[in-house]
Amino acid sequence: MSAKQVMQKCIILSILLFSITVSVFAEGVKGRVLDANSGEPLVGATVTLNKQSTYVKLDGTYQFKSTNVGKSVITVTYTGYITESKEIQIVNTNETKIIDINLRSTSVNLSSVTVSSSNKENDNAIRRLEKVADPIINVLSAKNIQLLPDITVANALQRVSGVTIEKSGSGEARYPIIRGMEKRYINTLVNGIKIPSPDNKNRFIPLDLFPSELLERLEVGKSLTPSLEGDAIGGTINLVMKDAPDHLIVQGNVAGGFNTSFPDQTYSKFDNSTMLHSSPAQRIGVGYVANLNDLPV
Repeated sequence: MSAKQVMQKCIILSILLFSITVSVFAEGVKGRVLDANSGEPLVGATVTLNKQSTYVKLDGTYQFKSTNVGKSVITVTYTGYITESKEIQIVNTNETKIIDINLRSTSVNLSSVTVSSSNKENDNAIRRLEKVADPIINVLSAKNIQLLPDITVANALQRVSGVTIEKSGSGEARYPIIRGMEKRYINTLVNGIKIPSPDNKNRFIPLDLFPSELLERLEVGKSLTPSLEGDAIGGTINLVMKDAPDHLIVQGNVAGGFNTSFPDQTYSKFDNSTMLHSSPAQRIGVGYVANLNDLPV
């Protein structure tokens, strides 16, 4: 083999080795995706380049090995972060572009979260409360109490099934009796807290002390549960009070009525002109038998 042939083979071999080296070290487009504030890698972020997609690895890196020559747009998306796009220029396929992208968070720090509901008086919400409650309870909503003519809590309790009311000497409803159990076996709670009796001789509480218009709902429990005291074998009455308003509220109740028996009578006195001041026996005689026609209508 001549020296010229050896030289040609060396040149060809060098060209092949250079091509292999270029293909090995040409890595297309690569880079890292990081949090703009903390610098932490955003693992799992989606990187898109010319309809190709890949995901960010554990170390925050990504890579595209095959790229097209010319202008391209690389886009990075990640949940909770603002989507970032960059335009890059690729001169040849053997070029390696390093594109690092920092994403900014879209999250906002909240000082507090307030959860409120406007369905406190909704009958559907009250029925749902009865359904999901652990003990067996009956509930009167504020809306139902408002529609009733009952002024005190004791009067409102008469509307609950299985509850009877013991009345005071004046005929007013006072003490509840649940399922026929003696009233000393019944506990009374206000917003879930047991309250003492105003009488130092008895443990039961007269419920005519509480106006019904102060209640958000009235719960009557008829079974024992581990969350309640064991001395209330008759039942438990829980008075859930309304929340204090955050603004001025003015309420007024107006009622009216009339008596149909005396439509023609004056307001200050009755008309006594038709009244008889003596009985038929006095006017006609002792032996007279009076009838209805002798009496004024």
